[in-house]
Amino acid sequence: MIIFVNEVKYAIKLAEILNKNTIPSKAIHRDIPQAERIKIYDGFKQFKHRILVATEIFGRGIDIEKINIVFNYDMPREADSYLHRVGRAGRFGTKGLAITFVES
Repeated sequence: MIIFVNEVKYAIKLAEILNKNTIPSKAIHRDIPQAERIKIYDGFKQFKHRILVATEIFGRGIDIEKINIVFNYDMPREADSYLHRVGRAGRFGTKGLAITFVES
């Protein structure tokens, strides 16, 4: 599962809250050094981490099997970003679910 947020501070805080409530998760964002981001990415790809809280840095160019749920905790600022985010779910001919939280 990937939970997308728009701000680094939200990624950090949401991962912290999830972990505090015994829901293991990792945050990935631009303020994490590249080597550490690669380590988190590899762990997620190898199913060591099941929940990733990510900023837009993770919205494009990744290809991981078995991501079946994508949450848009924050609505992305651009329509293209939305399509790339929800495109992370249901890869390789599998079904996926994208849930977007919207406030009016």
